[in-house]
Amino acid sequence: MDEVVSVFRNQYHELHTTRSWDFIGLTPNSKRMEAESDIIVAVLDTGITPQSESFNDESFGPPPDKWKGSCPKAANFSGCNKYIFMSIYLLFSLDPVFSCTKHDTHTSSTATGSLVPGANVFGLAQGTARGAVPSARVAMYKICWESSGCSDMDILAAFDDAIHDGVDVISLSVGGVTGPYTQDSISVGAFHASRKGILTVASAGNSGPGAGSVTNHAPWVLTVAANGIDRQFRSKVELGNGVILSVSFFFPNLNFVIFLTLCNIIIIIIIIIIIIIIIIIIITTTTTTTIIIIILKKLFFKAKSSQSVCLK
Repeated sequence: MDEVVSVFRNQYHELHTTRSWDFIGLTPNSKRMEAESDIIVAVLDTGITPQSESFNDESFGPPPDKWKGSCPKAANFSGCNKYIFMSIYLLFSLDPVFSCTKHDTHTSSTATGSLVPGANVFGLAQGTARGAVPSARVAMYKICWESSGCSDMDILAAFDDAIHDGVDVISLSVGGVTGPYTQDSISVGAFHASRKGILTVASAGNSGPGAGSVTNHAPWVLTVAANGIDRQFRSKVELGNGVILSVSFFFPNLNFVIFLTLCNIIIIIIIIIIIIIIIIIIITTTTTTTIIIIILKKLFFKAKSSQSVCLK
């Protein structure tokens, strides 16, 4: 058909999980732009948790005029407000329409989340959670489902809708095996977005640090990798004698490659120790068996000699 540009196999991709912006120098006192309130960030992910404090819309006005999208309803609840706009794909799935994994809420709030004072994880890392641009809006496109993953057909449909809806930036932390750009849904969708002046930001993946482990590396995609942070998450344990121990299993100053190297060295040492123990057991068992055989031979020889004497 003349209207078909290309056809490629529909494959499934995988998902890639308070102080980040302070760490890179974007503090609450950084100079902001008035135009930020009209920015719409399209997030292609697993849905969203609308009731999260990060998406409180009390300080927001109506959506900007450039927004051309709609907000489909599911089970009489759309999940949309003045902050969140949402679209859903693969509606025949039996999975919940809204988020179960919280991966989407994490990625969305990292980009645009409102200020949430007192955020913490079991009392650790307490502070004010916020996104890079708290005054921006989120257009969530649900492309990932717990039972099946993130399909190419949903990814392409989301790109098409996001471009049509009038978003400014497209963000997705999704990836997998990257083939030729013409057969990779993220590369294809991002290319069409770039032609409309829309930037696509995608994660580099969860693999690595070996060569060739980066995904979403098309030239027209802004590929973002992970990094360490500048703090520790410490827990305090009070012993019976009143001594308080402060323990942390995360070391931000330790290079990840060095950490992996140390882990590999430890594993190799453990394997060598196990091999040595096995060899010792085998040698010991062999020696013991040899001694027993020698003793049995001697006893048998003595018994035979005694029998010969008796016959004479």
